[in-house]
Amino acid sequence: RVLEVGAGTARFLRAVRRTNPRLEGHASDLDADALREAVRADAGLGATQSDLTALPYRNGAFDVVLVFDVLEHLHRPELGVAELARVTRPGGLLHALIPCEGQPGTLHWLMWKARLKADLKERRVGHVQRFTHQTAVRLLEQHGFEVRSEEHTSELQSRGLISYAVFCL
Repeated sequence: RVLEVGAGTARFLRAVRRTNPRLEGHASDLDADALREAVRADAGLGATQSDLTALPYRNGAFDVVLVFDVLEHLHRPELGVAELARVTRPGGLLHALIPCEGQPGTLHWLMWKARLKADLKERRVGHVQRFTHQTAVRLLEQHGFEVRSEEHTSELQSRGLISYAVFCL
């Protein structure tokens, strides 16, 4: 069982299901229209309109949970991570993408420190958090996740973004 949280139209989850149609896929998002589009594209997909801080799934319901570019939108990301931990089965995997816009040396960090359109990401796309690599990993570890693998990307510094990280609960 695989859950994508903040799924929108669940493009990633649908692509995974195309390569392995036996996967039981579930999409969760606040946007009901996007979820309807996801189900139209993949009728075998379960979809639930819900908030990451209050997921309507039982404890340990999913073997794999996917979350891409979502935690930085939350005013209290610890609530979202607690829910991710709750719905991931013991030994299950969390595959996350977390922009680290507070990481020293990155373009977003430099803009913030120079006060040059420092609120651009917040105004344009709702990023209210400025994670660093360390704060993102610490947040996940505080909720029982253990880093299994990670990759980083950035034009200015090797730890500018966590492009993907796999965490085990």
